[in-house]
Amino acid sequence: MSGLLQGKVYYTTLPAHLRFTLAALADEADDEGHGVFIGQARLARKIGAGERTVRRNLGELRDLGYITRLDQPSPYGTDQYEVVVSMLPDDRSIWPVDPPANVAAPVTGGQDDRTPVTATTGHPRPPTREIPVSKNTRESFFTEFWLVAPRKVGKRAARAAFERALKRAPADTIIAGVVRYRDDPNRQDEFTAHPATWLNRDGWEDDPLPERRGKAWTEHPLDRMARKLGGEVNDGVLNGSQGSRPAAVGELPGGPR
Repeated sequence: MSGLLQGKVYYTTLPAHLRFTLAALADEADDEGHGVFIGQARLARKIGAGERTVRRNLGELRDLGYITRLDQPSPYGTDQYEVVVSMLPDDRSIWPVDPPANVAAPVTGGQDDRTPVTATTGHPRPPTREIPVSKNTRESFFTEFWLVAPRKVGKRAARAAFERALKRAPADTIIAGVVRYRDDPNRQDEFTAHPATWLNRDGWEDDPLPERRGKAWTEHPLDRMARKLGGEVNDGVLNGSQGSRPAAVGELPGGPR
């Protein structure tokens, strides 16, 4: 696995869902991008998405030139991919600030010095580059979120909550979280949160739901019918149904003779 390539992936201008998929592939590759043998099912589990989403992401990455699929399968029978290293940003674009060759930058650490510094060289750390997300990309993310949401109510409120949530977490994190919520075996439909409610409470950070101790007992319809009929018979005996009492042994209809 190549931490070098994986780190460079996060500085690409790809949408978040493609960056997350490409980073998972780079995690399987060597430093030259070779040896990616991961199957689609395991890749889906790794990024917390469905296999259909994985296939779509792989197709987009191939079309954009970030990965290639080799003709021969891997030794494990899965598709074999390579990460195209030349498509990733180089070190200069990621770390544009270098210390002078003959001057050591001091680490002051004073109260008025607010510039972050690295622990090893002491020179200022470059600011993190923010990657803008277009409106079309955000709408694509929301469409994917809505498809996997376990409860589809309040779409307009959910879209607004999703736009706000993107300022607090990447889209792939949010979508992976709602997939976990949807697939939680302890989630009950009648208590499933509305999408907007789930987003507003940062539901992707929630722990798994507590295990249910047991399902509520429900009476079988035949048992209910037998109980009802039994109750009617008992009521007839106790209350003297139709104004008469049960005939005693030896009595004939119409009274004793």
